[in-house]
Amino acid sequence: TLNAISEGKAHIIVTYPAALVEKVITREIIDKKTLRLKQGEAVDPDFVFDVLIEYGFERDDFVYEPGQFAIRGGIIDVFSYAYDLPFRIEFAGNQVGSIRSFDPETQLSKQHHAEIDILANIEQKTGEETRIPFFDFIPQQSVWWMYDAVSAREVVQKYYDKAVEAYVQLSGEIKRSEPAQLFITAADFQS
Repeated sequence: TLNAISEGKAHIIVTYPAALVEKVITREIIDKKTLRLKQGEAVDPDFVFDVLIEYGFERDDFVYEPGQFAIRGGIIDVFSYAYDLPFRIEFAGNQVGSIRSFDPETQLSKQHHAEIDILANIEQKTGEETRIPFFDFIPQQSVWWMYDAVSAREVVQKYYDKAVEAYVQLSGEIKRSEPAQLFITAADFQS
């Protein structure tokens, strides 16, 4: 969803209060963790391999879930976190020959694509990235409709309080982000 918003492809988003509690990464981080490939462009398949490893993708024989990739000759199958189906990228030497989405069960092609975004798992929190409220991520001219804003505010606070409680109960020397870095409060929601 964040990738679609970033590219201006998300026009209507339906969500619920609990989903708005968690802060999201910035557009800059999405750009940093996205590899855009276009049919016909010159790209070394070894470079794509290196980027997939850097993004935390796992190499497997077949791809069936986001975060996996497979290599067979001049073909790289990859399941990006930004799409519902994996892609088959065929290389002609150091050039992207074709890009097709495919059904992971049947291996049959679904659709040709002129370009795709291979997005790393942006939900994986490393503690290094700045997170912002979802409200700050979407375009300012967005229109909001809420069924019950008072109830939504209460749900947001309930989830924030649960995060604070869980944080207080954590022990050990592992550095963890504080709840205020990862979640919004009812006051944030209200403003």
